[in-house]
Amino acid sequence: MIELTLEQSKALHQETGAPSVFDPTTNTAYTLVPIEAPANGSTPFVPKSVETPVEPWKYLVRRNHPWRKQLYIKGRKMTVRQLLSSIPVTGCTEDEAAENLDLPVEAIREAIVYAEENAALLQYETAYEHLRLAQRGTRLGPWSVPG
Repeated sequence: MIELTLEQSKALHQETGAPSVFDPTTNTAYTLVPIEAPANGSTPFVPKSVETPVEPWKYLVRRNHPWRKQLYIKGRKMTVRQLLSSIPVTGCTEDEAAENLDLPVEAIREAIVYAEENAALLQYETAYEHLRLAQRGTRLGPWSVPG
């Protein structure tokens, strides 16, 4: 992975249009580059994720990922954004969400605080994920059930 200064990342974006992410926790800018699929059509090798504790979080951990920098829920293959998008927008309390997802309510609260503090990172990663899906021809919502 190549780390760029914020100025270098902005210059690269202006030249190439490549999306970039600024990690406020490390004050580092990353230019996001799609992973090329191997010629045989299989998925690229990604090393097995290892959870690394991150202070001050108790329920959030860092995992090795080719481009994702946001934290994951400890013991789950789920990012903070994925967790929060699985909670209904209306009519669901933190306690109900914790019960539905079999998580401590503190984990839900911690994820909400992290998401508020790192909103720009989560927005960039969501946009990048949508870009990757669109490049593969994957249709993005709204979804309808065939009738």
